[in-house]
Amino acid sequence: MSCGSAISPTMSLTGPAVAFARLDFPAIPRREYLHAMTTALAGYGARHAQRRALGALDDRLLADIGVSRKDARAEARKPFWR
Repeated sequence: MSCGSAISPTMSLTGPAVAFARLDFPAIPRREYLHAMTTALAGYGARHAQRRALGALDDRLLADIGVSRKDARAEARKPFWR
C-alpha cells in the first residue's frame, strides 16, 4: 500500500539545511585559525589553573577575598570550557 508520499530519486530537496549547505563561506587564513586556536587553548589552561588554585585556598584566604567555601568548590568543579 502506498501512502502517496514516496520521494522519487530525481526530486531535489529544499529547505534551510540545503540552503545552508549551498552558502559559500570565506576561507579562514591558516594563520588566523591557528592564532584563534592557541588563544582559546591558552585561555582554557589559565582558567583551569585559576580554578584549581581557588579550590586549594584555605578558609582564611577565602574570607579575605569574600568567597565562601561552598562557592569556591562550586567554581573549582566547573569544567575548563565554561
